Amino acid sequence: MEKYKTEFKLKVVKSFLAGDGGAKLLARRWIVPEEKIRTWVNHYRLHGIDGLLPKRSAYSAQFKLQVLSHQDREQLSSRQVAAVYDIRNPNQVVVWRRNFDEGGVEAFSKGGKGAPI
Repeated sequence: MEKYKTEFKLKVVKSFLAGDGGAKLLARRWIVPEEKIRTWVNHYRLHGIDGLLPKRSAYSAQFKLQVLSHQDREQLSSRQVAAVYDIRNPNQVVVWRRNFDEGGVEAFSKGGKGAPI
């Protein structure tokens, strides 16, 4: 279940973009974690309103490897690469990285964690 409604996210993002305050100030004002605001703003900048809509996805091993490769190549943070690929939870990229570092490509295969190729 979605914790924050799309309309609320949009209101917070527009407030940020209008210069009503930085993520830290708005986090206190709206009682939202600062990281959520940064994530919403990044997704909105890259994908518009679609970046704020609820999304449930299963990701293939190929997609996970593509994301991690892009992250390495461009030296992006998990939040940045998640925004580029419209992955709503940046921590998911952290989990993929840990699984890959511990188990290689096999971590994403049928026997490991994640969807098969």
